[in-house]
Amino acid sequence: MSELREKYGVIVGTTDNTPKDASTVSGDAGKNRIQTGGEHGESITSYQRLFGGDGSDTFNLRAKDFSAETANTTTKYIADFYGAAGTGPDKWNQTSNDFIQFTGFEKGAHLSGVIRSVEGTVPDSTTDVIYQYHILGAENQVLGTFNVQSINGKTLGQGDYAFY
Repeated sequence: MSELREKYGVIVGTTDNTPKDASTVSGDAGKNRIQTGGEHGESITSYQRLFGGDGSDTFNLRAKDFSAETANTTTKYIADFYGAAGTGPDKWNQTSNDFIQFTGFEKGAHLSGVIRSVEGTVPDSTTDVIYQYHILGAENQVLGTFNVQSINGKTLGQGDYAFY
């Protein structure tokens, strides 16, 4: 078990920066805190797939896990985002309402609108959509690119993420 998980309950990638070892960070049915990067807090700028599972999960995307060289390339993928933009008629879902926190980005950083979307990517699903977003700096420069698979098919709303 990683040092961060033991101390803080944070699930992270591995220390090895190869895609086969660092590509998937998985939670379980509980409320998980899934963080990009390695198990000792080191930076991993290569591709990582984040999977929270059931429950209300928090995905922490850290600035140091994105690089200027790959800013326009998807390097982080949240594979199962539940509760985007509320559920039903704008209702929050207490049991499956995920959240994305962006940490370490410059003051004024924000999300772009949806750059691209692909529907029906999961077999037997009629609602899931993968949305691609840019993380933009204060001057609208691209700092990073990530994908979110929205289980309810909705785009991220203001209550789904925050910059810290």
